[in-house]
Amino acid sequence: MKLHFTKDQDTNQVFIISKGIDMEFSYVEMIRRLYKERNIEESVFTGNFSDEEKSCITDLVQEINLKINEVTEPAGTDGFMAIPF
Repeated sequence: MKLHFTKDQDTNQVFIISKGIDMEFSYVEMIRRLYKERNIEESVFTGNFSDEEKSCITDLVQEINLKINEVTEPAGTDGFMAIPF
């Protein structure tokens, strides 16, 4: 999964790219994909993003990847994953 960030004069949008298909962003879909794939690939930027904006987004994605990879236990009988904090 990748996140595709777009920016123009009027709007900022985020899409999820999975298996080569752009889909509208939703947190539920992102979490579903993270649960299955356990990784967010390098983000795609379209439009006029500053280096600082790109850096902040990249840092956030890296932090998410670190945290999701800390999850070591599979879902229990209740269907929930044990997440260490």
